[in-house]
Amino acid sequence: MNNEVIKVYDQNLNNIALIEDYKSFQCTEKFADVGSFTIKLAFDKKYDNSLIIMNFIKYKNFDGVITGIQKTTAENGTTEMIVSGASLNFLLSMRVNVDLPYFNKSISAIVTALVTYNCIDSSDWNGKRVIPHLTIGGVTNINDTLTAYGVQYGTLLDNIKKLANEYNFGFNITLDAENKILIFNTFKTYKTVKIGSNTDNILTRDYTKSVATQKNVAFMDSLDNIKESHIINTLQSPNFDGLNRFETFVDGVIERQSDETEAAYNVRVNNSGAATIIKEVEAYDVTIDPNTTEELEVGYAVSIDDREYNLNITTTVTEKQITVENGTESFNYIFGNDVITKRG
Repeated sequence: MNNEVIKVYDQNLNNIALIEDYKSFQCTEKFADVGSFTIKLAFDKKYDNSLIIMNFIKYKNFDGVITGIQKTTAENGTTEMIVSGASLNFLLSMRVNVDLPYFNKSISAIVTALVTYNCIDSSDWNGKRVIPHLTIGGVTNINDTLTAYGVQYGTLLDNIKKLANEYNFGFNITLDAENKILIFNTFKTYKTVKIGSNTDNILTRDYTKSVATQKNVAFMDSLDNIKESHIINTLQSPNFDGLNRFETFVDGVIERQSDETEAAYNVRVNNSGAATIIKEVEAYDVTIDPNTTEELEVGYAVSIDDREYNLNITTTVTEKQITVENGTESFNYIFGNDVITKRG
């Protein structure tokens, strides 16, 4: 069976190479984080001007940027090349958030402002912070209510990940080859797929539940006193006490801005606590037979009834891994930990 073509693009988004003769390819796409990819192929000088650092690749719906090249020569004289990289969300890790300390806007507007100011707007820093070809696509329907939110002085990726985890949305950057642009998008869970009432089409599965890293109550150091923020996780009882209570502390005084109302300040203090909340880990990792189930995408809502594990799951595909070897694709999926419930 022939390999699916991997397309290579230069930094101006021109298609400069097509790769079919690779030994293996693996990529991982994530709902609200940076994915990765690896290409293994025999070394060939014809790729010297295409498979280079910070060029782009496209495999079906996966878009990535090359961040590493490794060449290894064996004793028999054969040389293998390993090309590694990340999904295009990696570009957000290349910028830090500066000069945008807090907002009182909708979450959609906050995300748009963060990406625009730090990656697209050329009016400051003589345009040196602009990520070429990046534009804003669909950033809608996240949270349309005004929200007081304090932004952290960290990478743009970290800030958007915190917002995504708190307000339950995914994000990605895609490569539009026809229009030669990179598009930043956000999205919510969409398209519900039922895998079945049995596990006949599940090849392997792994269920994990852990509270080892969980934090559900945060204490913040405000200007006046210690404030306690109870973050109500819908997966848990709101009565955070005794052995159900996992506390954390937000280090550093949260200061009130001169033009900030007391109400907005109090909301921002609580949001700072919310950013430190860590849910209990509950995840379902499966490998699905592609011959019996349609190919899933990150962001799909999936319903599974696993009678052996005594679980009824309606959750989101938070990771998708594609592996290609000898022209054959296999898929592995990880479902998130938001709405997993036991049967009965």
